[in-house]
Amino acid sequence: MLSATFEERGASATSDKGRPQLKALLDQACDGSRPYDDVVVHSPSRFFRNPFALAGARRRLAEHGVGLLSITQPLAGNDPASHLIRNVSAMFDEHQSWENRKHVKRSMNENARQGFWNGSKAPYGYRTVEAGQKGRRTKKILAIDPVEAEVVRLMYRLIVEGDGQSGPMGVKSVCSWLNARGILTRKLCRWGIGPLHDILTRPLYAGTYQFDRRDSKTRQRNPASEIVEAPAPAIVSPELYQAAQDTLRSRRPSEAPPREVTGPVLLTGLAVCGRCGGGMTMATGTSSTGQAVPLLQVLAADADRREGLPGHEHRDGQARRSGHHNLGAAASDHRASAGDAVGAGGASPGTDRSCSRPDAGTGGCDDGRGHAPEAPLRLD
Repeated sequence: MLSATFEERGASATSDKGRPQLKALLDQACDGSRPYDDVVVHSPSRFFRNPFALAGARRRLAEHGVGLLSITQPLAGNDPASHLIRNVSAMFDEHQSWENRKHVKRSMNENARQGFWNGSKAPYGYRTVEAGQKGRRTKKILAIDPVEAEVVRLMYRLIVEGDGQSGPMGVKSVCSWLNARGILTRKLCRWGIGPLHDILTRPLYAGTYQFDRRDSKTRQRNPASEIVEAPAPAIVSPELYQAAQDTLRSRRPSEAPPREVTGPVLLTGLAVCGRCGGGMTMATGTSSTGQAVPLLQVLAADADRREGLPGHEHRDGQARRSGHHNLGAAASDHRASAGDAVGAGGASPGTDRSCSRPDAGTGGCDDGRGHAPEAPLRLD
């Protein structure tokens, strides 16, 4: 008597991933109550197309007193011959699965090479239109969606140029910018970094359709030799696309530290002390009139690293860890005022006229003591 029916349409039998009906069947059959005497399948290939997975499922059912039967192939028997037949049949089923995958992939590659779209949903900025009939299949090509295409162009401009109130923006900033203005995805959701980054780095938007970029199972990127390329309608110009790639590449942590990309100081990573070579960062001092003055100061870490170098001994014998390079009893900081670092006199950012090294001029620490209050230039 048939107790229950479990059916899965369109699921791959190479593994148990994405097969909720199979999981429900095994859990129910192995819950200890033995609701079934046997599990009947059309063929073992419909149950599993993997010898190891098939053997594991059959063993699990057997441990709970449930058999596995096939309508088209013999699976019963525990003698060596039956065991051999089952294993050989499972290996052939797996081989046939790989052959089918190879032929399907070859057909899809050729379809993409001819400029047709493989897949159901078009990427953001595009829509699919019918381009003819071949047998029972309808061929589709990509066409630009005018509304979504304008959003894509806006994304690229924000990355390369900014919104007019700032310089080039990062992916996270563009996400926030779009979400704050109610510009949502196709599904009316907020933009996330992953989908936006995919749009900004996909050659399709510059007119090159790439098929089979990633393995369908592992999601790992395929070698360049396996990627099929074909022309497609371009939403942005190749120049704008390349400018966006250069901007994104310059913001990678492997190319530049995040503090240099996201910091508010344009000279971060560029300004160094002209005396000792220490990296400089922004600080704020107070002038004699009580007005806040932006300053450049040597980082404590750089100061400590140069502590033992010749000509960099501190007068008080130690470096204070107060956020700057402190070199004297009078708290004369190892600083350069913003005006001295980038003043109108043409001094380079690496020139530090207020360096307080003991041997920096005849005045020692006093050489730089008066620069900060007199800074003529302000960094906004």
